[in-house]
Amino acid sequence: MSIDTSFTFRISQYPNSAGSGDGMAFIFAPDSLPSTTFSSGSFLGIMDKYSQGNDMHQLAVELDTFKNDFDVDGNHVAIDTTSISQPVAVESLNSTSVDLKSGKNITVIIQYNGWQNLIYVNVRDTDHPPKNVIK
Repeated sequence: MSIDTSFTFRISQYPNSAGSGDGMAFIFAPDSLPSTTFSSGSFLGIMDKYSQGNDMHQLAVELDTFKNDFDVDGNHVAIDTTSISQPVAVESLNSTSVDLKSGKNITVIIQYNGWQNLIYVNVRDTDHPPKNVIK
C-alpha cells in the first residue's frame, strides 16, 4: 500500500494569549481504532501515558507547536509509532524558516511507500519552497 496526501492549515495565536497549544497530528490507523481516553494535550490524540511504548498499529505525522520536556523544540515535525516522547524521526523546522504557528498557510505533503516502508514529509509555507524534512 502506498499513500500520497497533502493538506493545508493555518495556526494563529489567539489574541492576548500567552502561547500556543500542542499542535496536531495526521494519523494512519485502522478504522476500528478509536483515540485513547487520555490522549489530549501533549499526546496530540495519538496515544496516552498508558499506551506509550505499546504497538498501537498506527503511524502519526506530528506537527508540534509547543515544547514539552521531551521535545526538541516548539516547532517540529516527528514520526510517531509507539511513543510521543521517543519518535522514530524528528526534525526541527527552525532551520527551514517555516513556523507552524505563524498564521501563514502551511502545506504538508506526506508520501508513504508501503512496499519499501518509507515515508517522506515535506513542509512549506506561502513564502518558501517545499522542504523535505523527514525521509
